[in-house]
Amino acid sequence: MLISADTDEVWTFNDVDQYSNRMATFLRAQGFCRGDVIALYMENKPKYIGLILGMAKLGVEAALINYNLTDDVSLNRIRNPFVRCVFLCA
Repeated sequence: MLISADTDEVWTFNDVDQYSNRMATFLRAQGFCRGDVIALYMENKPKYIGLILGMAKLGVEAALINYNLTDDVSLNRIRNPFVRCVFLCA
């Protein structure tokens, strides 16, 4: 079970599994496949975990960028030549 400390949102294992399957389906439809790298610049929320698991189901790597890093450090990580896409969430 996942519980968001900010919103008290509760996700069961089934909720996380269903969301991660939807994310895997979405990413596959966008052309992502095993070995691709997607950078994630997001707060820790249940959807963050579901997205990472959905990526893992496809074999897509998650390049996790700490939400608290300065803009310069974040930009350097996003400019990584292996990063194909960046997910942002405020």
